[in-house]
Amino acid sequence: IVASYGPRYDTRVRTEAHKLRANRRIVGMWGLLAVCLTNDDATIGAQLMGLGTILVFVFVASALTWFVIKMVMGIRVSEEEEYAGCDMGECGVEAYPEFVTGKS
Repeated sequence: IVASYGPRYDTRVRTEAHKLRANRRIVGMWGLLAVCLTNDDATIGAQLMGLGTILVFVFVASALTWFVIKMVMGIRVSEEEEYAGCDMGECGVEAYPEFVTGKS
């Protein structure tokens, strides 16, 4: 039941892969909180603190990783490569040559 609400909760869901990630987030959080239902020693406060710790760690680690990638090699392609198409710049071939009317 909880897994079916993941894609509905994440309004940015566009593909099946995104739906899968949304389900993993929701079900993982539910699993962490559901421990209180089966373990008398677990408290909801401790589980929420653990969930908050995980969320903060993942946010900080992700931000740091993206910052390092941006400083080392950059995240975006150049404006010329973006205009010409990343398929030519990265792979050396045109992805849809049948739609190209002429070289510029």
